[in-house]
Order: sequence, then C-alpha cells, then structure tokens
Amino acid sequence: MNKKKESFVLYQSYEDQLQDLTDEQLGKLLRYIFEYERTQEPIDIKEPYIKIAFQFIRKNLDINRIKYDEICQERSIAGSKGASERWNK
Repeated sequence: MNKKKESFVLYQSYEDQLQDLTDEQLGKLLRYIFEYERTQEPIDIKEPYIKIAFQFIRKNLDINRIKYDEICQERSIAGSKGASERWNK
C-alpha cells in the first residue's frame, strides 16, 4: 500500500525495558524509530543497547504497519464496491 502512514505506536510496556538507557541513548533510539518508520529500510545501529531496544520495537512497528496496510486495503475495496453500486444503477 502506498498511502503514507502519519503515526506509529510506542507502548507503555517499553518503559520497563528501556529504563536503563541514558537520555542520550533514548534520544538516538527515537531518531532511529522515526527514520525506520519514514524509510522502512534496515538501520545499521552500532551501539549494542540501542540496537537491542530497536529490534524489539521494530517488530511491533512492522506488525502494526501490516495491520494498517490491511485495513487500508479493505477500506479501498469496500469503497470501490460502494461507488460501483452507486454509479452503476
């Protein structure tokens, strides 16, 4: 799906898993998350703690993107059917 997604979810449950990161590491992690969501390209993260944190967050980002794409696809199909029924009477 080519529709640009304008948001993503960060879960409160991440807080416990990220509590030992420094403010600087959290800032870098957030920048990597934004970059990944924008490009959907692999990111080469050198810092081990940030890399580990990003890996588990990335899985949720990917799952949520798939769900979003499926919903967009379903709505597109439903919209096409509705428009077709309306204009083909």
